[in-house]
Amino acid sequence: MPAPTVIVDAQKDGMPVVLANCAAQILTGREDIELIGTSFADMLVQGNLPGRETEHQADRQQWQTSEGASVPLDVRLSPLLDHAGRLSFWMLSVVGDATVAGDLQSSDRKVLRNALFDARRQIKSLKRTDTVTGLANRSAFCEVLERDWSVARREQRRITVIAFSVDCLAEYRAIYGRHATDSLLQKVGHAIGGTLRRSGDFCARIANDRFAVLIGNQEEEQAMECANRITAKVSDLAIHHPRSTVARFVTVSFGASSEVPAWTKKSGTLLDEAERQLEPGGQAQKTGVQKNQSDERFATGVVD
Repeated sequence: MPAPTVIVDAQKDGMPVVLANCAAQILTGREDIELIGTSFADMLVQGNLPGRETEHQADRQQWQTSEGASVPLDVRLSPLLDHAGRLSFWMLSVVGDATVAGDLQSSDRKVLRNALFDARRQIKSLKRTDTVTGLANRSAFCEVLERDWSVARREQRRITVIAFSVDCLAEYRAIYGRHATDSLLQKVGHAIGGTLRRSGDFCARIANDRFAVLIGNQEEEQAMECANRITAKVSDLAIHHPRSTVARFVTVSFGASSEVPAWTKKSGTLLDEAERQLEPGGQAQKTGVQKNQSDERFATGVVD
């Protein structure tokens, strides 16, 4: 429907929202994920909750926006029945033009609402992006890993996570400061992302000094080649590091974990295993490949 419309559950206290169209999302400044499940009683600033009103009756209400303002609306209430005599839902649709403020023209209101809605989308996007490097953050990486894990489990294909750690980053920060360190991380992130050759591969910054790469449907040897290409590319940046205990220039260590997902395992174990190798005493200080008895998982590590 073109008019702002929400459907609420008439059988539950507070009448939670079960559906909201795009027009309603723009009007309230809330996306569907925020509206669904929200008690309509909490959204209603002024007016009556739907009760035993007759079909198509209009009611004057005020709905609360995400910014805390209220929107005066003429709302048409329509009962939705799952069978004769049983009211299951109410459909509330706005009649006429919704006014945010009396001194704003209709076109100005539309521009304002769209701007607020776009701003909220951008804020939501920032929650998935690392502000320093512009790469995806840990939360976004875990979401993609969960999705690809499910596909790999269904199709019984191998999936690999490689975690990278910038060596002696704290010492670099102590010498050059935060801004230079941020610049360093940007260059390392760009080097890692630029090394990935397939559209399905994914990289993110998952911690202060750590990055992660997700590779799907590749054999162990191919994943190892990718990890070595990345470590070499970071070394080739030739960023001087006078306090590094590894080399003259900035380097990265890595740990990798790969398997064909079992139905009883969770995706997070793959990232956990790769990161565990970066801890003191982990496999990241060694070169080579180690396989377990089932040959389903491997662990590698290299320090330039």
